[in-house]
Amino acid sequence: MSPDPRYEHEKNFELTHLVAGNSPTPATVCASQAPDKFFVFLGGNVSVLTASGIHTILTMGRDSNGKPLAMFSISNSDRGISITKLLIYGRDGKIITSIDSDEYWTNSNFHSKKISPSQLLVYDDQEQEVLNVDFLNNHALKITGIFRHPKMRPLKISDLQMSFGNGNFIKGGCQTDVMGSAFRFDGPPL
Repeated sequence: MSPDPRYEHEKNFELTHLVAGNSPTPATVCASQAPDKFFVFLGGNVSVLTASGIHTILTMGRDSNGKPLAMFSISNSDRGISITKLLIYGRDGKIITSIDSDEYWTNSNFHSKKISPSQLLVYDDQEQEVLNVDFLNNHALKITGIFRHPKMRPLKISDLQMSFGNGNFIKGGCQTDVMGSAFRFDGPPL
């Protein structure tokens, strides 16, 4: 009998779970902030989601079956958020780590630091910050970092904008769930 992969996720609960902080929700061009909404901020862009449930925050490209490749997903409840999916590729196009609540973790060649119970920093194998997740309050999550896909240019998310390696940038957008994810960047399959 093989071990239950959920054990490893539960064992690493401290790493994958964030509780809401007390920071204010940033000003947004989106509709009024209703108690049943959850705002995800990526580089000056906002996605408006339902307040609780499982949310795919970012997809890039496609998996080998042609489906959007989930790079970052969360489960949001009144107890906080849990990272249910995180896929980090290195500069060489190889997976540095894959966190999935339903599978074993692979290649955990990264390190992380919890700034507070509501904020997590993740560094790649070259000590570059690739993810900063800040659960501002019960209604807002802010994410910055660098997401890579082997067949796409890196997506860099700063406080002000999202940009691809060629200088194209996106900022000031407001959207709702886009075909199953808060932010979706279509591209080739793996």
